Amino acid sequence: MDLLRGHRGKISALTTSQVIEVEILCRYKGKGEVDISCFCVDSDNKLSDDRYFVFYNQPKSPLGEIVKLGAQEANKERFRVELNRLPEFLKHVIFVASIDGEGDMSFLDSGYVLLTANGQELGRYVFKGKDFRQEKALIIIEFYRKDEWRFSVVGQGFNGGLSALLKYYGGEEETDTSASAHEPTPKTTAVPVPAPTPAPTPASTSTATTLSQNGQTASLKGVAPVNIALTYRRSPSVPKAELRLGCMVELKDGQKFMLQTLGSHLGHKDSAPYITAQQNSGQFDELTIYKPEQIKRLLLFTFVYLAPNFAKDFGAVVILKDKNGNSVRVPLLAPSPSQKFCAVATIDFDNKLNIKREECYFTNHQFADQHYKFNFNWV
Repeated sequence: MDLLRGHRGKISALTTSQVIEVEILCRYKGKGEVDISCFCVDSDNKLSDDRYFVFYNQPKSPLGEIVKLGAQEANKERFRVELNRLPEFLKHVIFVASIDGEGDMSFLDSGYVLLTANGQELGRYVFKGKDFRQEKALIIIEFYRKDEWRFSVVGQGFNGGLSALLKYYGGEEETDTSASAHEPTPKTTAVPVPAPTPAPTPASTSTATTLSQNGQTASLKGVAPVNIALTYRRSPSVPKAELRLGCMVELKDGQKFMLQTLGSHLGHKDSAPYITAQQNSGQFDELTIYKPEQIKRLLLFTFVYLAPNFAKDFGAVVILKDKNGNSVRVPLLAPSPSQKFCAVATIDFDNKLNIKREECYFTNHQFADQHYKFNFNWV
């Protein structure tokens, strides 16, 4: 069965087996090598247990539910996935390719992903370098739970290598001086996996809160700097669409600013507004607050770039984290297909950062400004 980018379906429509083999080949004509890996993430698209990142330095998951069977030839890998054995908290199994070295995916001659079960071919997706630009990585295909296991052919480039993908999915990279410098080693922050005698989980001194309903609130102690990150996935329905992160802020001295990770409004660290904006890659934008005590109020927002409106499958999440590791996560759960601007959360400061979930959609920045009454001058 030939599969095309954007193709979705039920695994049960392809086979009765819950054991799937995934073979991926990338014929790469540039310098360096192609690393092929697998991320297993939760409902927030985060690698909440780094042991479910299967790659060259960690070839299988904790109980062998996913096993990297070894390179078949140069730039070719095969994985065995036992879907029925994966823990319930894992919702997506995502296969990616990334370039280790110079070059980008435009140097890809061709490649494919082949799904098989019990030795029978289920489907094949073929891709070529001309489908991509200067991306360093490729999100190829994923399995996901939606009442049952399903598949989605993604075929989208990602601006960043394996380390950037690890950061995008919420993993932490550990520096290992005994290993090769290019090898990202996941820092284990394990979620307990069912076992006859599970080991106790050590108590954590940091807190993690998810705001999933509008009007919900949470606080961070305001230990600076406070990092705010936006992550999302490319949408097959609007492949050119990108999300950008920004804020409207009023300081306690009355000064007002608008920052965003697009154009020249990137802020300042050592002078007002004491906030900076940075686009790290096509799918990972950041704001950093250096002096939260200067903030009177702030509107955190994201908006669609290079497309007319939000896509339902962006899976966007905004994460705020202070210096002590305390975090607040705001997933965007109800994208409006007719709007392109989302007010994510409001923030104020009274010895701590107080965050209130909004997820309110507008046509553009100006309509949001009118609603929240920052009263910027628009021309």
